Amino acid sequence: MLNILRIHAVLKDHLSPEDLNELGMPSDEDEERLVIDMFRGYNSLIRPSPCLNSSVVYVEFGVALILLINVDEKNQIMQTNVWLTLKWNDCQFGWNPRDYGGIESMRVPQDRVWVPDIVLFNK
Repeated sequence: MLNILRIHAVLKDHLSPEDLNELGMPSDEDEERLVIDMFRGYNSLIRPSPCLNSSVVYVEFGVALILLINVDEKNQIMQTNVWLTLKWNDCQFGWNPRDYGGIESMRVPQDRVWVPDIVLFNK
């Protein structure tokens, strides 16, 4: 896998954006243009507009148990490590991959997008 990444880096350094597109590889320009277009007018403090003429943004909340650290049966206390996942649709972040060099997904820092105000706590 490392060799493939190294070859990809070398190709991106020595080929034009047009050559990269012909090889099916997005250029840095495609990715930069996509990020600029997606975040134009976007405010991460404002709840996204719901999709499909709804007034609700549906959020899927998931918990995955990663590690069971300790179980105290007598006091009925369990210590764990968990991963929380939140999934929702933000209609502003849709694009046609053909318009951006075939890019089908992108990763952005959490602080750049709206995040639901959901907290898991124990009582």
